Amino acid sequence: MTAQVSACNNSVTLSITVTKTAILVKAVALAKRVVLWPGRVMTARQHAAILHRLDERELRDIGLTRQDVLSTSALDMDQDPSLHLARIAEERWLQGIRL
Repeated sequence: MTAQVSACNNSVTLSITVTKTAILVKAVALAKRVVLWPGRVMTARQHAAILHRLDERELRDIGLTRQDVLSTSALDMDQDPSLHLARIAEERWLQGIRL
């Protein structure tokens, strides 16, 4: 009977340790995200500015329209618009849509 209680205590201790570790890992990930957020926002805004400066021909060359670029204003501040637009261009290319 003692061995069973000891084994049970070890599993409870292990479960608590795993839970504490998981919480710590999530806390560190959240802290990293918060600290790096201004850099992500700045990068996203720089990419958006570059895309807004492209003319219609340049946008067509990469499979996008002006409306695609304007639609990126609805993204979260730290989302990179170039990734969003790359998905749009890829979907058009896969569907055989040529601008």
